[in-house]
Amino acid sequence: MKVYLASRYGDLARMREWREVLQSQGIAVTSRWINGGHEISRDTGSDEERRLFAEEDIEDLCAADLLIAHSQKLFFGSGRGGRHVECGYALALKKPVILVGD
Repeated sequence: MKVYLASRYGDLARMREWREVLQSQGIAVTSRWINGGHEISRDTGSDEERRLFAEEDIEDLCAADLLIAHSQKLFFGSGRGGRHVECGYALALKKPVILVGD
């Protein structure tokens, strides 16, 4: 089984913990963003970087059997919303989605 983990980039450390737990159970995690290096803000990062990161995320999602979406209470301006796009993309691909959190 292969899983894509979707969450705020700010939850990177927590997603690394989830990856360790899942891998210890023989479940592969396809989310490369968890390795770091995808950090850009609304004001930083080139269009080329944004495109590359988005393409990697979609490739990783397509390689997964299901998506685990981590949700939390959000406030205006808290995040870029990529995890919401990933969740919608997974649903469009008819992949199972598990929602964790608020």
